Amino acid sequence: MAKYGTAALFLLASMMMQNAAADDGCAFPLVNSVYCPLHDVSVLLTATKNEAKEFGKKVDPSGGSTLDTLKKGFDYLYNGDNNPYNRFKTYPSYTTTKSDTMMCYDMYYGSLTKENKGYSPNDVVKVALERGVVDYKWGPALTQALDETVRTNQYYINEESAKKINQYTTALLEMYQLMEQAVQTIRGGCISYANKDSGGTSCQRAVEIWDEAAAVQDGPNYLGTKRCQNYLTCGWDYNNTDGSIAITNQKVLNLFQVGQNAVRTGDIVGVKGIIKLIQSAQLVSYIQGVGRYAQKIADFDPPCVMDFNKEYAEGMAFSTGMLPQLYQCDRSAALTVDKTFQLKAGNCFPDVVSTKDFTIEDFLGVLRKNYQCLGVTCEDVGGLWDGEKYYAGAGPCVTMYGDYVAGN
Repeated sequence: MAKYGTAALFLLASMMMQNAAADDGCAFPLVNSVYCPLHDVSVLLTATKNEAKEFGKKVDPSGGSTLDTLKKGFDYLYNGDNNPYNRFKTYPSYTTTKSDTMMCYDMYYGSLTKENKGYSPNDVVKVALERGVVDYKWGPALTQALDETVRTNQYYINEESAKKINQYTTALLEMYQLMEQAVQTIRGGCISYANKDSGGTSCQRAVEIWDEAAAVQDGPNYLGTKRCQNYLTCGWDYNNTDGSIAITNQKVLNLFQVGQNAVRTGDIVGVKGIIKLIQSAQLVSYIQGVGRYAQKIADFDPPCVMDFNKEYAEGMAFSTGMLPQLYQCDRSAALTVDKTFQLKAGNCFPDVVSTKDFTIEDFLGVLRKNYQCLGVTCEDVGGLWDGEKYYAGAGPCVTMYGDYVAGN
């Protein structure tokens, strides 16, 4: 069980506020029914939704993926064939400085420098579409074989890896880099309310960039919408009714709203504090995705990658959005998760540790012991729900809060 003190409880409580933006009071269309931008980002939001959706249809049409569909997906995403948006291939669009999340990603997967060739999410998507091998030799991440040594069923390892890393990790890093750009724009000396009469440039441009980050969050937002159904965390009353917004998405976008106020007033300290909270809140849906697919794999007999390409590839793709942060907390835990979904011939779920008795409960325990470090709670994540009850060994845990000590 995760254990939290009073200060952390205060922060978590602040995240639980209801909708921070009212539709009737917003001059521009809300972002995902929650966030009120100060300029119109509907074009970017539409592009983010549609490009990811169309790419998915290219690589995985109704008849299933083939060599031809993988090529069509590559040409659409990277050569611009019939693609009116052409945004994802440019991500991250801001690279002058690096956000904490980007630095964390570089540390785990290898930075992109002249001296060493790491892999950006776009690089991994390209390798997946070209059926190659991703060898993370400049970071601790495990090699992923997206070639014929693992593929046994359709082209699941390629289509699932490409679709999900593109929408959930490429967009995630673009979001954080845009927030970093907003911070650097403030740092460059934009004028806040405190010195509005100085004649300098206002922080409006920083606000516009922040609004764009909220629009790009639609990629990770969609993941939250999918996974909350598996964890009974859709809607504030946990009823999982159709149309209910994932609680984690509410938190992230409400935090974006608070962050917008800090950006608008040139408050760098406040902005960076909100970004930290967004980082933690955004991890929830990735943790849910990893747990969901570990449970699927554990239920198979035999639970091996050669028999279940699709589930292993999906688990691997979801894990790219949280492994770098998990590695910062617990290297052993990150290795366990990475091994669980490694696309490697002969990989089987129980073999990730030295004992054959390794279960889904053990796997979830590896994640849960790091919730405090990751900044999430048992209640954020929930338990795996089969529609009527929780899966055996995968029910929700309960956060234990530390005692308040006067003067601390």
